[in-house]
Amino acid sequence: IDTLVLCTGFDLWEANIPAIEIIGRDARNLGKWWRDNGFQAYQGVSIPAFPNFLSLAGPYASSGLSFFNTVEYQMRHM
Repeated sequence: IDTLVLCTGFDLWEANIPAIEIIGRDARNLGKWWRDNGFQAYQGVSIPAFPNFLSLAGPYASSGLSFFNTVEYQMRHM
């Protein structure tokens, strides 16, 4: 055997679904919406169909290798 892969069954994406229920426009549940449509956020901050819900370090928020740059750019967006 050249390679042996052992897996634990950890679901990476399920861990990123909000632990609390977040309800947006038209009674959409954020966790269910992300499961159905994939993770989406404009500049990692604004999430479609969830007005007034701004996320810090949301999906696709990285802007290089520095978290400080990411936070700075997101604060400008907010």
